[in-house]
Amino acid sequence: MTASAMVSGAQRDVDVSAVIDEAVTSPGTIAALDAVARDCGFRSFGRNATPAAHEMAVAALNAFFTTGNPASAEMAILGCHNPDVAIAVEAETLRANGGLDHLVDAVRNRVLARLPTADRIETGRLVARALTIALEGRIAAADDSRPLDLIEHEEVVVCFVPGESESLIDGMTRYRGFGSDCVSIDPDERLARFLRLVNVSSDEYVDMVKRHRGVDLGDYPEWRSFQVPGDPDREQLLTDEEILDGIDGAFYGFNPLIAFRANARMLIERDWSVPLSVTGGIVGLHDFANGSGAPQRFRKTVQVCAGPRSFIVGEGRPCDFEEAYGWGPKDFESRVEDSHDAQPPRP
Repeated sequence: MTASAMVSGAQRDVDVSAVIDEAVTSPGTIAALDAVARDCGFRSFGRNATPAAHEMAVAALNAFFTTGNPASAEMAILGCHNPDVAIAVEAETLRANGGLDHLVDAVRNRVLARLPTADRIETGRLVARALTIALEGRIAAADDSRPLDLIEHEEVVVCFVPGESESLIDGMTRYRGFGSDCVSIDPDERLARFLRLVNVSSDEYVDMVKRHRGVDLGDYPEWRSFQVPGDPDREQLLTDEEILDGIDGAFYGFNPLIAFRANARMLIERDWSVPLSVTGGIVGLHDFANGSGAPQRFRKTVQVCAGPRSFIVGEGRPCDFEEAYGWGPKDFESRVEDSHDAQPPRP
């Protein structure tokens, strides 16, 4: 090939690309692409955008409960789901299924009218590619979905764990002797958190143990100085037998907590200055370190007034309820809603 022929060929390539770009970015073509984008109704964060929505809900809540910032939940979703890739796949699928054929023909004819010596097949290929890329931008412009839309219908098992300044290990109840039970458990702030959750005063607990286990904890000075008031306006969350059997069954101690299933997006977007009302769930006499314990089901209503950093995700973690007891989401059925006139237990 002569030098002049090479220059001529290069110039022709530049001319074709420039003419195609001009045609694709013209107002008429952009309007046609906008119509295609609107008709496809693609939402990069729609429910059908990924089969991994539940895993993303877990990741989003883990981030939110760690930081207390909803933006961190969205970042967690973006770390798992790239909307640019989803949009590119949608645009390419539309092209492959013939959704751009009419535009490809129209734009190619305009280009060939200006450059009649251009190769028709190659020009059509270049036009199709340019239109597909342009369509990606129009789909993105028409997409009003947000990362949290992706988890809008996802429910996740979560736990309210009083004592947000402590790790799970530090927040576990302590005991004297070989193993923990309702007599050997230490009367300290960790036990106090549990008693406040189930609304049992320290005096009621001492009386409970004396009646059901035949041991008078009041004989011990540490129990006589242990003072936890009850709330007369609240019901006792568990029966005496459930409380004592649960403590006896948590041989290595337990994290005082309430576990329930709730909508992930609701938890991220709610006003956390308003107490949370939970009807039905699990009182977690559970040990996340060893995967042991004796959680108890409750059906009454408990009010929780705490920030998001007092919560953890209760599933998808080592030694969780599924791993320890084989419990799935249905075991955590609850009614969760805002409570504007409740008197919540102290965390």
